[in-house]
Amino acid sequence: MLAVDANHWIYFVDPSLREHASVEASLPRLVAEEPLVMTAVVQMEVAHYVGRVMPDVLETVLEQFFGLDVAAYEPLDAAGVLAALGRMQQHRRTIGSRDAHLLYAAKKHGASLLLTSDKALAKAARAEGLAVRDLAR
Repeated sequence: MLAVDANHWIYFVDPSLREHASVEASLPRLVAEEPLVMTAVVQMEVAHYVGRVMPDVLETVLEQFFGLDVAAYEPLDAAGVLAALGRMQQHRRTIGSRDAHLLYAAKKHGASLLLTSDKALAKAARAEGLAVRDLAR
């Protein structure tokens, strides 16, 4: 099972970013090979970015992004928020609520790999037994 941080999705959809080429070269293969964990929070982060930076392609990008084959979906609900807040405490507030929610969902749904460029999230994920890769490097 694979969890992907919003930063990697943003690198993938925005060709103007320097990280785009390296993420575009690897992300589709990994998503095709591994069942995907998706969260409502990651979807909102990507939608917010694309709507702000690339409004002309927002509808197309969202259709493709929301059309991904997702094996496990984590909504934003009270249980998830409470679990994310607990993870923030567990990691001494080094990760924020959005990252804590992704980490909660990854662990809940049995992900073994997290893709992220966020060093604090990567450290927290490794502490919880997840493998971490940064496709942008």
